[in-house]
Amino acid sequence: MSDKIIELGIIFLLMYTPVGFGGSEFAVTLLEFVSGVLLLVWLAKIFARRRQSSHRTHPVSLRTTGVVRGKPTRTDRRNGRHRRMILPAFLGIIGVFCALILLQLFPLPGWLVNVLSPGTYRLYAEGASQTAAAIPRWLSFSVCSHATEVEFSLFLAYAALFVVLINTLRSSKQITRLVYVIIAVGLCESIYGFSQLSGQKNWQLVGTFVNRNHLAGYLEMVIPLVFGVVFVCLEERGSAPLKKFVNLFEEKYLKAILLLFVALVMICALLL
Repeated sequence: MSDKIIELGIIFLLMYTPVGFGGSEFAVTLLEFVSGVLLLVWLAKIFARRRQSSHRTHPVSLRTTGVVRGKPTRTDRRNGRHRRMILPAFLGIIGVFCALILLQLFPLPGWLVNVLSPGTYRLYAEGASQTAAAIPRWLSFSVCSHATEVEFSLFLAYAALFVVLINTLRSSKQITRLVYVIIAVGLCESIYGFSQLSGQKNWQLVGTFVNRNHLAGYLEMVIPLVFGVVFVCLEERGSAPLKKFVNLFEEKYLKAILLLFVALVMICALLL
């Protein structure tokens, strides 16, 4: 049940964040909130499975039974109950990066900031001289702490969503569903952008995004994904040319043709 909730939450984010005014401030806030909820759901699932596994484990002698204590059965492995938790190898680098951000937000004595970062202290001095105010005794390395806090919270949301995703969505069906959701959103953005061309002289597509470059950047990520699915559909090894021609009418080849048409629509939207 928790896996379904997490998958539906990720699908909701993939659909709403680009459509919701092109990733506006509210969409970003919603992304952070939903990412935190999905992280809590995943942690609750891990805690429940640990407790369930400890209750199933009994201190039975190995000499009399020959059974390894706590060894998962075939049913457990099929249901994914004893899946190993996946943590990225660069988790330590992420921790160091977060510590660096927190260091930039932590207030330090002004003389120490002047020693460690003279350029930062010079900016504070210039700002104080223009406003005829005194330089505060305690300063932070970040001259715009609010922007640093906003980006730090967004980074934490991305990291949490990444860890939850790689530990929950592992089957090919789950990944395929996410891929098709992304492709569908890219197609809808392109079609909506085409509908905006009526009455325009400059022929520029914006879609639901604030800036046309944002729509172009989104399509630049979706279009290679479409071609990746097409290559998987067309994968055929060791077949004769006649057999390949007959197979053109199979379902997977018809799906590839449909995806190529979708890619063509997105490419046209990208060029505009």
